[in-house]
Amino acid sequence: MRIPGNIDGLVVTHMIPDDPVDDRQLVLARVPKPTFYLLRPDGHVGLAGLRPDDDVLTRYLEERLALRPERSRPGLARQVA
Repeated sequence: MRIPGNIDGLVVTHMIPDDPVDDRQLVLARVPKPTFYLLRPDGHVGLAGLRPDDDVLTRYLEERLALRPERSRPGLARQVA
């Protein structure tokens, strides 16, 4: 996923491992897999969907945070286990 370079450290990716108990609850709640959520600092959901889309995420960050991507740099999101 491409993240605007000038927000290095502001966006962190967390992957939730598969778990049979969680899977049952997701089915009951009709939450499809895979699903992603972009949580704002206040804990509210800023974006959600089935698969993250680089262009949608970049546009969201540009519009909501007034950030412009640095096209010459690769994505800088950190992966956290």
